[in-house]
Amino acid sequence: MCAELMQAVAVLTDWRFVRTFQCEAVVQLGGDESLWDVHAEPNHSSYVVRDRGTGKESSYVDATRVRIESGVLAPYQSAEVVRHPFAVRLAFPLDLPIWGRQHDRYRMLDARTTANKLAVRLAEKDSASAVGELIIDVDRRVATRLCVPTLYLEHRNVQRAPSTLGDH
Repeated sequence: MCAELMQAVAVLTDWRFVRTFQCEAVVQLGGDESLWDVHAEPNHSSYVVRDRGTGKESSYVDATRVRIESGVLAPYQSAEVVRHPFAVRLAFPLDLPIWGRQHDRYRMLDARTTANKLAVRLAEKDSASAVGELIIDVDRRVATRLCVPTLYLEHRNVQRAPSTLGDH
């Protein structure tokens, strides 16, 4: 299980090598569920997400540091710890609260391989008991589902997509 956990960490920290993709995102937070269209460009640290229920769109282009939330320019704060919307956080795994850092609620316990997936068991920082799970698609090298007591995120129908910024 240690080798699988190391593989999971390696995949998650290589997020900047993930090519542009699109998918449907499910976000469950505080009893509410929302569906989103996601266009993620991890290799450019950029994204566009659209809430299917409200039609509101948010985007961020790292090259210009321009962030737009619901049509309004939102100044980028360099001291922000997490700046990506929940719907796109699986594409930017360092934004997930799973690393055991000071501002994280969870940490990784171990991992196991099933088919082309890695399942990482998660615990609250000060506990040894598993309370959640992160699923990683090994072939695509992306996290596809996070399930913890406070948050559920899932990327469905992940497909390669053309870059709006160019694949260099």
